Amino acid sequence: MLRIGVLLLAALLPLAYCSDVIRFGDPNVESLDDCVFDVGGRKFDLSGLKLQSTDYTGAERNYKYYMNMCAPSSKCKEASPKSSLCQFDSNSGYFESSLGNWDGGQPVAAPLDASDPKKGLLLSYTNGDRCWTPSDPMKERTANVYLTCSSTTDNTIVVSEPDTCNFKIEFKGKCSGGGGGSGGKKKGLSNGWIFIIILVVATFVYVTAGCVFNVKKKGLSGKEAFPNYSFWAAFPGYVKDGCKITANFIKNKGRRSGGQTYDEL
Repeated sequence: MLRIGVLLLAALLPLAYCSDVIRFGDPNVESLDDCVFDVGGRKFDLSGLKLQSTDYTGAERNYKYYMNMCAPSSKCKEASPKSSLCQFDSNSGYFESSLGNWDGGQPVAAPLDASDPKKGLLLSYTNGDRCWTPSDPMKERTANVYLTCSSTTDNTIVVSEPDTCNFKIEFKGKCSGGGGGSGGKKKGLSNGWIFIIILVVATFVYVTAGCVFNVKKKGLSGKEAFPNYSFWAAFPGYVKDGCKITANFIKNKGRRSGGQTYDEL
């Protein structure tokens, strides 16, 4: 029984890991390698914020801003192919400058609040276009994106320029997961660990109570005393057949080839 519990725990560890990932945007979107950040032992997955043909937009003074996550902005790449964040002149409609590129390197990430990772993430771009200033003619534009956890994703961004050529972008993104905790010190068990504990305890009770009942009431012994032994003995075969059927379905795209039937598996 201990062996069964250990095997179940090992098999379900990924669930506990997944529950500690804070996902932004659509949680059903497949994760992108360059869109997952490991900050303070906690993972932030921004893959669900990636837009395909539109942008997050904002305006400030005489400029309009366009931004995308995990990829170049649809508008920005018209003038700067790798730009994920850029500004256009609102009056002329001309491209002004790129404030940051995702392609070629992730922005630097840090939690908005180290005591509560679920508040959001700070993304810092340091690879914008050159910005001429009297003190530093070769200075690069920088941008800090304050991505705040919210119940919904807001397609409008709030832009300001606290210092010359240093931009502040405020952005609300829908987030989920992450369990509990703060800065690597968890306040409690995550949902994944709670599920694992309940499942392991339930399995232990099921096996123990079933064995006692079969021995005391039915007079069974050995492997026959295991609850529902015939089903569990055949279970690996059911799994094997299911895998074969699924593999065959995928291989043939849902069509049986050469007259092969499921019975033949």
